[in-house]
Amino acid sequence: MGDRQNQKAAVSASPTIKRQDRHIIELTSEVAYRTRLQKICNKINAAANLDEILINLKDDITSLFEAERITVYVVDENKHQLVSRFKSGNDIEEIRIPISADSIAGWCAMKNNIINIKDAYNSKELSSIDPDLRFDDRWDLKTGFKTRQILARPIGFRNRLLGVIQVMNRKTGKSFVQVDEKSLEEVAGILGIALQTQKKLTARYTMGKFDFLIENH
Repeated sequence: MGDRQNQKAAVSASPTIKRQDRHIIELTSEVAYRTRLQKICNKINAAANLDEILINLKDDITSLFEAERITVYVVDENKHQLVSRFKSGNDIEEIRIPISADSIAGWCAMKNNIINIKDAYNSKELSSIDPDLRFDDRWDLKTGFKTRQILARPIGFRNRLLGVIQVMNRKTGKSFVQVDEKSLEEVAGILGIALQTQKKLTARYTMGKFDFLIENH
């Protein structure tokens, strides 16, 4: 999307391109972006295996947001935690964080609200959002990955919290913008339907002592 924004800026700055031509170029770029987003949502919506489709769409999603990494968390209601259902990067097999203000995704789930962070290590920025908000840097310390920008949004279905989707580090080094927030809202909405559908199927086919294993994937 940064390419799209850069293209708009270049078109706007060019004195040789007429206003009508600029509008056509910008509109074409917008349509191309919307088409990419719609393809991602359609594939998630049609997926029989959500984990498999997320793996296949990893590059498409990160490319759409011009992000370095993506993590999809699901709610562990028994432990009041978020558990990584899918993540790009192979540094850690599983991430578990409490639903609390002790992490960005945890705050997002606790408040059931989107959060857009310019610099995860800027305590003043975090305090301006919530005095109790903290960035959990344990995973950075373990992996060597330096988190900078974070955009996270709850995943839900009919007011029920199911998880959180989080994209990290725009490749341009700039902050995530309003268009990214709207796009993540669409992706989260489709994921909410997919997760709810899988929960129903899981409940239908669970059998006694294996319930816990199936519920925790």
